[in-house]
Amino acid sequence: MFDIEELGERTPYPKFERTNEFCELFTTLNRDVFDPLGVEFGMRTIRQGLNYVSLFSDVNDNKSLAINNFIVHKVLPKFTFDGDKQVGDYSKAELVSRVFLPRLESLLDNQAEITAEFSCTKSVERLVKTAESNDGVVNY
Repeated sequence: MFDIEELGERTPYPKFERTNEFCELFTTLNRDVFDPLGVEFGMRTIRQGLNYVSLFSDVNDNKSLAINNFIVHKVLPKFTFDGDKQVGDYSKAELVSRVFLPRLESLLDNQAEITAEFSCTKSVERLVKTAESNDGVVNY
């Protein structure tokens, strides 16, 4: 057994700051990708991400890796929708493959270093491929 204090001090999540690079990134992704997909992604999730990046930086200063891990663990699990449904010029699956995936690839310069099973870009590629063989159903 252990004492609860060993888990560390419980503190509030960091505040959302519009000018923070992480907040800007995920606010933009929310507007351009998550909202059109119908993926629920709000301020609390962004603040959780800020907290994760802060805690991650205590053991590793690779911000791209922190963002990759946040996407894999907090963003992609929310991806459950009908990929064949139209949203603007694209189907939802096309929005993922033609907008979201290229944005991740340009944003995260470290994907070649990350094992495929932990890479957010490889996870998105698998997600799209699986949806194609699953009648368009996207389900991470």
